[in-house]
Amino acid sequence: ALGLDCEKDEIILADIEPFECSSTEIREKLTEYRRSRTVLHKDSKILTSWNGLMIKAMCDLYLVSQKEIYLSAAINADRFIQDNLCENNTLFVSFYRGKRGVRGFLDDYASYVFAQLALYRVTLEQKYLECAKSMCEKVLSDFGDNNGGFYLYGKTHEELILRPKETYDGAIPSGNSLMAYNLVRLFLVTEEEKYKKEAERQLDFLSDDASHFPPNHSMFLIALLEFYKPQIKVTVAVDDRTSISRLALELPPDATVVLTPKNVKDYPLKNGRTTYYVCRNNMCLPPTNNFNYLA
Repeated sequence: ALGLDCEKDEIILADIEPFECSSTEIREKLTEYRRSRTVLHKDSKILTSWNGLMIKAMCDLYLVSQKEIYLSAAINADRFIQDNLCENNTLFVSFYRGKRGVRGFLDDYASYVFAQLALYRVTLEQKYLECAKSMCEKVLSDFGDNNGGFYLYGKTHEELILRPKETYDGAIPSGNSLMAYNLVRLFLVTEEEKYKKEAERQLDFLSDDASHFPPNHSMFLIALLEFYKPQIKVTVAVDDRTSISRLALELPPDATVVLTPKNVKDYPLKNGRTTYYVCRNNMCLPPTNNFNYLA
């Protein structure tokens, strides 16, 4: 066995007697000792930003596994935020023992828009897309800077000496990087020019910092890739017989999927059945009733 000679500050070989008790006995003694100590307080607040990230993770798990437990977890978490951490389109940072924390910061809004876009992808329910757009407009008006980027806190917060803009993607992505991704996704889904312009401006703002050390801006790089090399986009004109919930799972997980309202002139039904309009790199394939044929 190895030992340490403290006087000579060197590692030496030493004869160490093996433990005469089992690991179970050791654990029992350790547990008994810990019970005699003062119980430490736990940080059990429910955070809006972290729940937003987890909702996105659960949606991704649902897409690849098709297990309803993940979708249910995502929807339940979103419902909790709506019921307890959101009022009149204003988010709050945390919830603990029936009380809400302070008004939300950029990370809270960016993470929640991130979650709404994920929920729209897995359910194709318009309410999630509308919520994402509404929250995004609030971020643009309350946190945006005309010179580019988003401030950490909004116009309704207490004014401090500085209004920082955090861009570093560490263990969790920064609010600015998440907003870059959100704006790109909103443009890809809606094709609205205003989201394209805002996405371009946000990507330009983050590019300088990211160019010095790209690994510290991983979420920004994902947004950049989505903008310049987007995955396929599938616009679906749905008939009355198609299950919307199953439709979300039948399409590629990384595809941008948009449902059109019924009887839209630009996307008519082919043969009176659900029709897929698939585009990539500004090129579109002929409409088809069988998406597997395109794969």
